[in-house]
Amino acid sequence: MATQPAREPSLGRNDDDDRLYLAPVRNFRRRLVIWGALCLFALIGSADGWPKFIFCLSMGLLIGSFPQASLAGGAFHREFFVLFVRAQKKKWKLERFVQIEIGSEDRPFDSWANVFKSGEIMNRIWGAFDSCVPWLGGDYKLYLRSASGKRVLAWQGSNDEQFQANLDALQRATGLKVDRK
Repeated sequence: MATQPAREPSLGRNDDDDRLYLAPVRNFRRRLVIWGALCLFALIGSADGWPKFIFCLSMGLLIGSFPQASLAGGAFHREFFVLFVRAQKKKWKLERFVQIEIGSEDRPFDSWANVFKSGEIMNRIWGAFDSCVPWLGGDYKLYLRSASGKRVLAWQGSNDEQFQANLDALQRATGLKVDRK
């Protein structure tokens, strides 16, 4: 009887299929419970119906909208959910890619930080926002580059552990070299 290899803590596998999900793996149930609790909290308030509806909708969009990337069946899959409903699903065969490219971007207010003190404050606010809603962006990016030069964004975030775990998973699954820019 063969033993199962140990799973990495930040990467996820769904036992129903043979997918390897890139971190962070989104937990639908937890997100639905949080959204339900926020909506319940709004419903017991004394506001009119429209503000309650707008609050519930905005919280659903914030909590229930996120990307999820995975590797399965020799392909890279990227899905985007809006309000807990899959709005987009794309698939690329791994054989078309020739390398993994690491990219990073400067924080949006770095140029201001040198001139004005407000740039440093804005960067701190941006960092706090990025930690609350990490799927909107981040300093680190992982791309899969094809022979024609086209890039596919595989992952974006600001968590060092997730970055390294996703890079290792992509290297193992694809066998591609890494180009550190």
